[in-house]
Amino acid sequence: MSKEEKIKKPIYKRPWIWVLAVIVVLAIYGSSLGDKDDSATNSGVKVEDSDKEQAKKDETKKDEKKEESKINYENFLKIEMGQSYEDVVALLGEGTQKTSSEVAGVKSVLYSWKGDGIASINMTIQDGKVSSKVQAGLSKEKVDLNLEKFETIKDGMTYDQVKEVLGEGVLSTQSKIVTSKHEIYSYSSKEAGIATIGFIDGKLSSKTQVGLK
Repeated sequence: MSKEEKIKKPIYKRPWIWVLAVIVVLAIYGSSLGDKDDSATNSGVKVEDSDKEQAKKDETKKDEKKEESKINYENFLKIEMGQSYEDVVALLGEGTQKTSSEVAGVKSVLYSWKGDGIASINMTIQDGKVSSKVQAGLSKEKVDLNLEKFETIKDGMTYDQVKEVLGEGVLSTQSKIVTSKHEIYSYSSKEAGIATIGFIDGKLSSKTQVGLK
């Protein structure tokens, strides 16, 4: 064998080395694509999870707002003395218990419902039935009221007679004491001042005013 035949070709001139190089490059490229796909998939999962989480939060806020919207003046007026607590819950939702007591075998529980801002309803339930209700901040109605009109209303007048003079009042408190029905209406003047008128069994029994002119 001649010296020329014994001389080995440089490694880069050998065909098989280029085939191997191509295979390695293709393998690396394929692996890179796989990593990108996995990354994109994982990213997609994260985005999807984030969207679901946000949707849940939005739904919760809607539900909370829906519950708060039940605490309004219209629903307050629907509540009747002697109505069951279950009926109240169906209308307003579950109340927050504030106090509980029992006297002479009669159990009394005070419940509260919070609305927007200062709006609230408080209710006393005796032996499972409504015995009193009080609201605050549920109505901002104002009437054409002044001191002269206020002084024309007298004890014994009915609510309708007072309404003819002062306009529609806002029911603030209603309760049943033994067999008597007690109510307090408030009247906010468009100009200045406020008046509160108390009724027992539909007849004017008390009146007060602050700031009327």
